[in-house]
Amino acid sequence: NIAAEIRNTGTGSNAQAHYFISTGAAANTGSIGTITWVVPNTSGAEKRSALISSSLTADSSASITSNIDFYTANAGSLTSKMLITAAGQIQMPITGSGGGILVGADAQFFRGAADRMDLASGDALVITGGAGDFATPVNGMLWYNSTTGKMRVYESGAWANVV
Repeated sequence: NIAAEIRNTGTGSNAQAHYFISTGAAANTGSIGTITWVVPNTSGAEKRSALISSSLTADSSASITSNIDFYTANAGSLTSKMLITAAGQIQMPITGSGGGILVGADAQFFRGAADRMDLASGDALVITGGAGDFATPVNGMLWYNSTTGKMRVYESGAWANVV
């Protein structure tokens, strides 16, 4: 069943079909349009299952800067699962961690509010560390102390050199 179709019956090499979602605002930042998937329920209210949103991050008379954000529903609440920025980065949050994955010039993890990251068994990590030992360690933490040039591990409540 087709609910809506956009078709260009042209046969030339540049016969394209376009669908526009636009805002009437002359100067705008924030959301300018969404595509939303909705499931009706028996009470007549709608249940949104997914959404793609375009938002302006900057708007001038000559040009705009925008992002596109992908949302899915979990227990009825739409949450962002992936953001593509104007710079071409892809950001994917890790639910409940405050951290996530950032793919741009390089793929990397970004840390959350806890200032730590847990990796699954078999994963590898390059540790850049910093001067001195990490200020608020937890057991099992690895850290590169650039002052001493040593890889350090925090175990049994104390820092120790790995080698």
